Amino acid sequence: TSVFDSGSPLMIPFWAVHGAFEIPDSDAPAGVSMLLWTYVLVSSVVLVNLLIAMFSDTYTRIKDNSELEFKFEKYQRIYEHMFVVHRVPPPLNFPLVVYELGEGALQLLSNWCIAQSPTEKGKKQPGQRYHHQQKNAMVKAKQFTTQFLKMVEQKKCM
Repeated sequence: TSVFDSGSPLMIPFWAVHGAFEIPDSDAPAGVSMLLWTYVLVSSVVLVNLLIAMFSDTYTRIKDNSELEFKFEKYQRIYEHMFVVHRVPPPLNFPLVVYELGEGALQLLSNWCIAQSPTEKGKKQPGQRYHHQQKNAMVKAKQFTTQFLKMVEQKKCM
């Protein structure tokens, strides 16, 4: 038997790559088997190099965006803690939440009472105070966002 026969130790790994473990003997010339073995070797090396190149490209893209993503996550956390959540942790903020709920209920009740009474020209309309507070919060959030984005552009923010 030749070194390049289908059942030889040199060809068994080639067939194993394709999932064939019990190979019948073939009558192919030795040159064809050698050419097939060379093709499998070269294609395996090329595919491994392609995989390495793809990993390298992915790593480079992630590395390039990592600083921007870090700054965005940092901005989100700062914004959330400044404008969204209470500064007191949940078990201890219960009195504050109850107070704010009561204040909101009183505001709704006063708005309802104002809506029921005849309004004069110089008096505030219902809900005007709440909308003014909401507008101020939005202006502060916009200013904070603009300031943060300027810092990111100037690369002063860590």
